[in-house]
Amino acid sequence: MEFTLPRTGKPPLKFRGRLLAESDGERATGRDQNRWHELAVYSAGVGPTGLACYVVRIAYRTRWQGELDHDYATVVETAEMVTSTFSAHSPANDVRGYPPGDAYAERQARLVADVQERYLAQVSEVLSADEFAERLGATD
Repeated sequence: MEFTLPRTGKPPLKFRGRLLAESDGERATGRDQNRWHELAVYSAGVGPTGLACYVVRIAYRTRWQGELDHDYATVVETAEMVTSTFSAHSPANDVRGYPPGDAYAERQARLVADVQERYLAQVSEVLSADEFAERLGATD
């Protein structure tokens, strides 16, 4: 299949491949969310160095006025790099949230913690495929 992924501040990323895993956090804990992430990992064949090639997609979505959606997609060569790409991403970077100041500090902290917690749950869901499992010792 051919995919075209939007990227904020960059041209779209077009590639042929297959979707390996995805998670849409729009609905969590039985209710619609106002801020959420859409995560995906694609297999994109063999990269320029001859290694397997993956595409990692991280999209931030918001319904809040004054906040903007953000789309990120990158190409990596190993399953370990897929994992590290998700780990290195700061899910609260795009959250504008409450106005700065002491009056809203506690609410902002709760908002950021909630967005981060849901993001980590989604990352766990996407990386649950055997392809991304951390392996210990030799296998028979």
